[in-house]
Amino acid sequence: MMVACFAAIFVCIAISAHFSTIERAAQLEGEHVAELIADGAMEGNGIKPRLQDYVVRLNAVRKRDVVIVDAGKRGLADIDANDVGTIFDHDSGNEVGKTISDSQVRTFIEKNSQHVHGAYQIVVPLGRGAPGSGKAALGAVILEYSDIREELFAVERDELYLIIATGIATVLLVTIFGLGIARRIAQPLLQLKASVDRIAAQDYEARVAAQSQDEIGLLGTAFNRMAEDLSATHAELVGHKRDLEERVAARTGELARSNALLEEEARQRRLATERADFLAYYDPLTGLANRSLLLDRLAQHIRKAASGGHKLALYLIDLERFKNINDSLGRPAGDALLRQVADWLTHNVGDASLVARVAADEFAVLLPEVRQEGDAARFLEKSIETFMQHPFHLNGAVFRIAGKAGVAVFPDNGIDADTLFKHAEAALKHAKARGERYLLYSQRMTVLVAGQLTLENQLRRALDEGEFVLHYQPKVDLASGKITGAEALIRWQDPQTGLVPPGRFIPVLEETGLIHEVGRWAMRQAVADYLRWRAAGLAAVRVAVNVSPLQLRNRGFLDEIKQVIGTDEGASDGLELEITESLIMEDVQHNIGSLQAIRALGVPIAIDDFGTGFSSLSYLSKLPVDSLKIDRSFVIEMTKGPSGLALVSTIINLAHSLKLKVVAEGVETADQQNLLRLLRCDEMQGYLFSKPVPVDDFESNFLRELSGSAFRKTN
Repeated sequence: MMVACFAAIFVCIAISAHFSTIERAAQLEGEHVAELIADGAMEGNGIKPRLQDYVVRLNAVRKRDVVIVDAGKRGLADIDANDVGTIFDHDSGNEVGKTISDSQVRTFIEKNSQHVHGAYQIVVPLGRGAPGSGKAALGAVILEYSDIREELFAVERDELYLIIATGIATVLLVTIFGLGIARRIAQPLLQLKASVDRIAAQDYEARVAAQSQDEIGLLGTAFNRMAEDLSATHAELVGHKRDLEERVAARTGELARSNALLEEEARQRRLATERADFLAYYDPLTGLANRSLLLDRLAQHIRKAASGGHKLALYLIDLERFKNINDSLGRPAGDALLRQVADWLTHNVGDASLVARVAADEFAVLLPEVRQEGDAARFLEKSIETFMQHPFHLNGAVFRIAGKAGVAVFPDNGIDADTLFKHAEAALKHAKARGERYLLYSQRMTVLVAGQLTLENQLRRALDEGEFVLHYQPKVDLASGKITGAEALIRWQDPQTGLVPPGRFIPVLEETGLIHEVGRWAMRQAVADYLRWRAAGLAAVRVAVNVSPLQLRNRGFLDEIKQVIGTDEGASDGLELEITESLIMEDVQHNIGSLQAIRALGVPIAIDDFGTGFSSLSYLSKLPVDSLKIDRSFVIEMTKGPSGLALVSTIINLAHSLKLKVVAEGVETADQQNLLRLLRCDEMQGYLFSKPVPVDDFESNFLRELSGSAFRKTN
């Protein structure tokens, strides 16, 4: 009976091996087909658009049930269009998610209302990691290969019947003859078991040596015939596998040709899209008209206004502090704000064709009919008020946004689109320069804008020609009277007009962005002067350089400082940065991080114009600074009454309690000096001691005589 059991086990193993071979062949073809579909679904490093058409066409041509999903298992394409966009959840073991995660090919049986008896599915990764690479994929292709499996089982059905019949016969023979010769067949059965084990290990050349003509010999002979049958069946299966591979190769060629046709079709569609007029006339971020389309529409409305005998108004609106939002919250938040502003303007105006985005943070609005004087201004005032009250949601927070506007009216300020737009730009620039919420265009603005453009060109030339210079104003210790440092002040030595006052060109530098380059130059020059003084054996003092708002907001500012002080090990000993209190308070949390990074480089920081920025005491205690500079206006008021004196005294005591050094700016009289000394102010600077002087005068008048302790008053 044990021998019969062994024979039955052998038959089961043989049948199982045969089933496994057929199953593997079906999976192999399914895997090849699915991988080809996955290759066809890719375009470059991304997933090809319009995959639904691709899948429907595959089903129509090749009768393949295919589902394509993205990395989140959301359907990108399905022969059932209703399932596109839904999460694929027919894999009870999350085989699809696992394949997307590690790019391993997997199979599973899908059972649902449509597949009661189970549908055999194979999953291959889509994009990025190749199958089996272990890298995460962009999605997956899910192919039903039940039909392939059924075809192979149909082909091999006769061979399976033969194996089963042979197995049954073998079991019967062993059962009939086994009882009578149990004592004679122990050793042959062990040999038979070894041969069965070899057969189970897919060694189909295993045979039993038939040494007698009795039942054992007959059993061995029957086993050998069965082994030969299995060997022949295996050879046939190998041939079928070769045939399947050839069929897969042929189908691969067909799919490759189909993919080539689809790619050519996609290329033609891309070319058609590129030829479309959208990008030529619309802003891709907001969907609004761009400047080109705005001018076309403006020209049309001008013709209508001329024929109708009425006026029209063009508004250019600039968002305030938009760069701050971009720098602090990131470009995605800035883009989101622009889209929200575009939506608000469109809703407020009521007609998207009257709104345009004409620059990074600049929008245009057209009021096609102005019937009465003052209508243009009233419309703008009402719109600005409503706009400033509107909440804009960015990164989970609510923001209120302000703006400046310039207005030009047809026909008063221009009779064609280009002129009207240019004059609205001039009004906007003038409003920004004067701090007005909006301004209507006047002829004088054109002259001012032209003058500003001329000055901007002169400043660019001055930077290229090296016309900027540094003047140094000493800082003096009030107790000892010795020079402890100096403030570097930028001056422009115009070869035609001479020394240009800083109030005339510094605002233009900031408005045009040239302050970045000029500020970098000032830091480099101040450090170079300090290193030169030290090398010459002079008593070198630390030089304070002013930092503009644009510089501090620049993400590359810290790297600029590293480059400047990286020229020499002792360079940081000669540099101090002065930052206005109002600038720090614009974005305290962000600026605290920036100031900490600067101080970590060994560069001290002073708060300039202290008392004018309405600092919070809670923030003041957290600011990573080394000194406060009392604004000149407080020093002047100090000698006019007790309130001014008390205010300065409070600032000094507050600074000392926070272990900060105090410097008084704009000291011009001996009374101011004496009061500051009594209040225990640490240092002062001002015309009482010296005005800002060129570097040569600073070296000869102060650095060479730094060993003296008495004040020298120079004019």
